[in-house]
Amino acid sequence: MTLIKPLKLQQGDMIGIVSPSSGLAAIVPHRAEQGVKILKNLGFNVKFGKNALKECGYTSATPKERA
Repeated sequence: MTLIKPLKLQQGDMIGIVSPSSGLAAIVPHRAEQGVKILKNLGFNVKFGKNALKECGYTSATPKERA
């Protein structure tokens, strides 16, 4: 197996946020906002996935959406 080492993130790069298991980003949005603020202060762009801020009971979304 060959080890693939990704390039170091650079300022201006996009960081995508997903939440495939827990719906905590929707339940405590101030925590997600705080994380985004920190990443932006470091010079990164931030984008949330389509279902990243959803909440469906104790999970982030329906099984189909999480897949």
